[in-house]
Amino acid sequence: MFPNSESTASLFTRLHTSLSCRLAAVYEGKKVTTLAGWSVGHLGPAYSLAVNPEKTAQINTIVLYDPGSYANFFERRPWEDAPCDLKYDQSQLYADWLGKNKDNRLIILAGEDTKDRNIWGEGGTHEGIQQALFPKIRTSDQLSSQVPVCNYDDMKHRDVLANCMSVMTAGPQPACPTTPVQPDTVWHP
Repeated sequence: MFPNSESTASLFTRLHTSLSCRLAAVYEGKKVTTLAGWSVGHLGPAYSLAVNPEKTAQINTIVLYDPGSYANFFERRPWEDAPCDLKYDQSQLYADWLGKNKDNRLIILAGEDTKDRNIWGEGGTHEGIQQALFPKIRTSDQLSSQVPVCNYDDMKHRDVLANCMSVMTAGPQPACPTTPVQPDTVWHP
């Protein structure tokens, strides 16, 4: 927990439960150093960086729990006019934020949904995060080194959150968290 702050779990819940393109989180009087999002909640940290740029200096860790497939990032959902993911250039937002401090970390915990199997149902291309999050980050070795992608490719979507919840309160981490299922690989964009 952070002194004089909303609990990380509470903030996580508020960021995750918003299914619109509007940010619901409020920072007044709170020191928030970690942002996290699970599933479609991966949008919360990006929205926060976009609409609260004055607060980004205090954020040192962003954790995305199984953020999703290419379809999750780019295909229109029936209840939306356009995918929320396309409203902001997440790759640029994260690259700018990472560039502000070499100790900032964007931790991606890639489970079954993020794996993005190829058209034959094999392998894991991670095409969603490759196309939506990494283009601007890949332009710099320094930025790329600040983004560990932990491949828990065979871990169920809900289990990624359940098994790795402690990452939100642990602060910057040099490696992937220990879980019942270890990551296949750890890579950087």
